[in-house]
Formats: sequence, structure tokens, C-alpha cells
Amino acid sequence: VRSELRIIGDGVMLEALAFARYQLNLQERVQILGALPRAEVREEMLAADVFLHAAVSEGFGNAVIEAQAMALPVVCSDAGGLPENVADGETGFVVPRRNAVTLADKLRLLALSLSLRVQMGEAGRQRVLNHFQISDQISEFERFYRHVLNGGPVVSRH
Repeated sequence: VRSELRIIGDGVMLEALAFARYQLNLQERVQILGALPRAEVREEMLAADVFLHAAVSEGFGNAVIEAQAMALPVVCSDAGGLPENVADGETGFVVPRRNAVTLADKLRLLALSLSLRVQMGEAGRQRVLNHFQISDQISEFERFYRHVLNGGPVVSRH
């Protein structure tokens, strides 16, 4: 299966990433696009088949929510909030951090099956529409702040 990895973003690891790409002779298969304006990120996502987020640490993970909203199946690590945002086996795959073999296996599975990509992409879009609407998020924050301001304990759901 012929594939191409297009990396969007910047940061302290960009130079090391570019060097690794050179060492592995992957210049033709791995494109490092750097930071892009929002409209260009959207165009890249529209052209993509799968969204990969192999984070070692992560907070909430807005990028995977945005990818699912665009009907992209997601392959991500189990870092931070990512397992909450991607339904493993339904909207994509959540794999252990630093497990390149499992990441590759899940990407290969999606690369070989258009029907699975479409199924997971649609499930991801529906999940975002059902669970991650901004109005719902605002209501939850309001509920939380009212609870705390009224002297209620702060309890983590995790």
C-alpha cells in the first residue's frame, strides 16, 4: 500500500523530525508542512484518509475532535484525554504510547479497507455531533463553576 505522511505543526522536535526523515530516506513519503493557517489545515484534512495523533503526552486533544468532525478515522495513542475523545474500534483506534508496531498495524488496516475508513469516519462525525457540541461544553463548564462557587467539592471523573 502506497502511503504518504503529511505532518502539520511546529515545535522543538521539528528539526529532529526532519533529520530522522533524512536518515530513513523518507523525503518523498513524509512531508513536513510546518505550521499552517486554519484554512490550509482544513484543506489537508479534507484530502486525508486517516488522522494520526501519536502523542506521548496530551491534554484534551482538540485535533482528534476536529478530525472526527471531518469524518476522518483516527489512530491515536492513549495519552492524556485522547482515549476519551476517540471510541476505540468505533471511530478509530487507540493504541499504547510509543508502540510504533501497533500504530503501523492500525494504519495498515485502515489503508487496506475503504469501507472501514468510511464506517469509522462517519461514526466519528456522529460522535462529535452527539457529544462535543460547543453549547454542551459551555453548559458543562457553567454547571461545574456553579457547583464550585456554591462550595461543592471538585471531583475528577477519572
